[in-house]
Amino acid sequence: MNTIRHLILAGLLCTPANGAAVFYEELPYFSVADSPFYAGIQAGTIFLEDFEDHQLNTPLITSWDSPRTIAVVNGIEIRSEQRGVSHRSLGNIITTWSVDADDGLNGEFLGLLGDTWTTLNVSTMQIYGYMQFRFDPDELGRYPTYVGFVVTEALDPFSEVEFGTQSLTGPESPEGGYDPLTWEPDITFPGDTRQHRFFGIHAASGISRLDILNVRQIDHLQYGYAIPEPGAGVLCVLVAFSLFRRRARR
Repeated sequence: MNTIRHLILAGLLCTPANGAAVFYEELPYFSVADSPFYAGIQAGTIFLEDFEDHQLNTPLITSWDSPRTIAVVNGIEIRSEQRGVSHRSLGNIITTWSVDADDGLNGEFLGLLGDTWTTLNVSTMQIYGYMQFRFDPDELGRYPTYVGFVVTEALDPFSEVEFGTQSLTGPESPEGGYDPLTWEPDITFPGDTRQHRFFGIHAASGISRLDILNVRQIDHLQYGYAIPEPGAGVLCVLVAFSLFRRRARR
């Protein structure tokens, strides 16, 4: 299972370094161990923000560049306590769908006792389907080259989830084609963790901004600079298998 989960990462590492950003294929996600960035998280070269302290406070990242003119609270963290009722509802009941393992249990497919990130309009209590995060350079002047996140609830299951970045070489076109209805079509419970999906991007030139479209809640935002690599020979074998697997599904 771990081998299959890291196939896309292997493809990135064997891709010619032409400066183009490479988008990850969506991956099922139940815990941090499911991340293709997991080795980097363990090594300390990738930051992981799981929002379990109810804040976005990992280094070198902010949500939006400034408050909007229509009273918007950007990235209000919401923690589900009993029966999915948010303790920071601002007058509205919001169910939080967190990564499965964040409540200490992995496999119950609920995720109701963790924290997520969303964007609200305070005046209308409407949840926006658009999020933006900005990254600052570290003390060496580096921007993150790997960025990933987990969609725990799409805003509209009939529309595709899209995301794109602003890199030092210019904007990357949003990546689409991720239809929430195709993830687990037999599951109708909206926040069932079997529908949670990881999305990611690698851009060697550095990433200064992340835009996400058609999302209601995200979790396990992760970003950083390097992922420990297996041997080159193993990588190319994994890439070949990955290409074969993707063609076989079509």
